[in-house]
Amino acid sequence: MKRWAIGGAAVLAAAGAVGWYGAPRRGPEVVVNAPAAPEPAPPVPAPAAPAILARVVDVTDIDPLLDPPAIPAAEGAAGPVLIAVGYEEPAPAPVVSRDVPPIPPAAADDDVEVAPMPRR
Repeated sequence: MKRWAIGGAAVLAAAGAVGWYGAPRRGPEVVVNAPAAPEPAPPVPAPAAPAILARVVDVTDIDPLLDPPAIPAAEGAAGPVLIAVGYEEPAPAPVVSRDVPPIPPAAADDDVEVAPMPRR
C-alpha cells in the first residue's frame, strides 16, 4: 500500500511539473493610451528653520546623578517613610504573625493500587 501511495504521489508531482513547464506564458499587457511623459511631482516645501535652545545643558555634569539631593521629609508622616519614584508614602502596616498548625505527614502509599502502564 505504501508503494502505491509513494508511486502515485511521484506520478502526480511529475504531471504537475510537466503541466507547469508546458503551460503557455503570457507577456505583460501593453497599454495603448499611456501618457507620453509622467507628470512632474509637486514641489517639496523647504524645511523649517532650526530651533534655538533657550539654555545650554551640560551633559557631562553627572554629579547630581551620582549623589542626588536629599528629599525633604513629609509633613505629618508618622513612623518610617518609604521613598519610591520621587514621592513619599507611609510605610505599610507590619505583618502580624499567627500560629499556623504544621502540615500533617503524608499518608502511607502502601495500600494504593497503581495500574501498570499500557504497552504498545
